[in-house]
Amino acid sequence: MSVTLGICIKNSGKTIAEALTSILLSDYPSYRPEILLVDGGSTDGTMEIALNTLKDSRLCWKLLDDERKGLAYARQLVVDNSRQKYIIWVDGDNVVTPTFIRNHIQFMESNPKVGAACAITRSKGKTLPAKLLGYAWLIPTLNALKKGKTPHIGMQGSITRRKAIEDARGFDLSIRGAGEDVDLFIRMKLRGWEITANPKAIVHHYMRETWRSIFNEARWWAIGSYYIKQKYANTEFAWKKPEAIKMAEMLLGSIKLTMDTVRITRDTAGLLMPLYYIIRRAGYIAGYMEAWKASKKSRVH
Repeated sequence: MSVTLGICIKNSGKTIAEALTSILLSDYPSYRPEILLVDGGSTDGTMEIALNTLKDSRLCWKLLDDERKGLAYARQLVVDNSRQKYIIWVDGDNVVTPTFIRNHIQFMESNPKVGAACAITRSKGKTLPAKLLGYAWLIPTLNALKKGKTPHIGMQGSITRRKAIEDARGFDLSIRGAGEDVDLFIRMKLRGWEITANPKAIVHHYMRETWRSIFNEARWWAIGSYYIKQKYANTEFAWKKPEAIKMAEMLLGSIKLTMDTVRITRDTAGLLMPLYYIIRRAGYIAGYMEAWKASKKSRVH
């Protein structure tokens, strides 16, 4: 056994059975992965569905509880309870392809300097918000691959080398929002590890289905982003661009993404991409301000 599947979940009742089934049906002739499930306090029957899906499996699996301490803590629980060479991270709303595990392991075995390799995300979901969110992930990925560049980097669907995580001293448990992956990847790079993408590893992701959920996701990401920005303010990874320039780049980016979406997908729904950008930006600003106020309050006390 050389790989652990780390699955951190919360209220994934609609998708967890499909996610786990896709893992059970994977082609892993000599890998026999173990599964570590970490629950974040689900209230929709997620764990009951997960246990029912796994009960007749021939794989080793274990259930853990993150005690409501956040995603970074949940991911570190996986690291602490795994003794395998690699950890593959699959979320409760992901569906992997049959060769996903094998392709990831073969990629890492062929690239010993890589600390983490991210997957290529394909979207699932039928509502307009889910469709636009999916395009916002897919189109930049296609453009990056076309130019020979590394696509979006994130923990979802990625494989990490255990030694690289240990060299980086694990996940930062102080992070309360998202961004635990960005922070870990930065510290991996500081220790000399390469972070890249594996174009042969495909993961399908159920996108957020409502505008409210897209707003809340952006807010959650912004809370973590604020912490990371402060943490690396005086390093080579500092975010130094003025807000005016970032706003201008966002505006130009939304126009280009809209044009590329319509051109590539032939879907006129892509013309509404600016609406997606506005809602996501509003969520990000709300989360950033929330984190700023919390930081200011903690300094006062």
